[in-house]
Amino acid sequence: MTLVMKRIQRLREEEKGITLIELLAVIVIIGVIAAIAVPIITGLLNDTRANARTATANQIMEAAKLRSIAQQNGVIQGTHTLADLQAENYMQTGTTDPKTDSPLAGSTSVNLDNLSGTGTVVTLVVQGGDTVSYTAAELRAGKGGNAGK
Repeated sequence: MTLVMKRIQRLREEEKGITLIELLAVIVIIGVIAAIAVPIITGLLNDTRANARTATANQIMEAAKLRSIAQQNGVIQGTHTLADLQAENYMQTGTTDPKTDSPLAGSTSVNLDNLSGTGTVVTLVVQGGDTVSYTAAELRAGKGGNAGK
């Protein structure tokens, strides 16, 4: 019996754990990593939403081009509204702004006459929110959009 007791006591003496200092050091390291990572992730999410908004503008422009080709015997021109594109089934109803998840107003428009110039081609009108304009160059680059204009 004494051998068993001695063995148990030896095991207790060899038992190790972490100290409070080690635990605090790990918590501080995790805090530093979180402080660095959270702003970076937030920035990536905002960039993704802005890029998705530009992709939506491109999609509306392409639908307007198809409508123009069908109505103008192959000529790409004119101004087209989202309401017209949806009414004629070139776009689905319920199109939303990816950045805010708010519906786009029917007055969202595409001016195909500005495709080769520097003027506004697509104007996204978010219900109860932003109005964002895109030039042809911004749409080709996949970036841009001037909020609030």
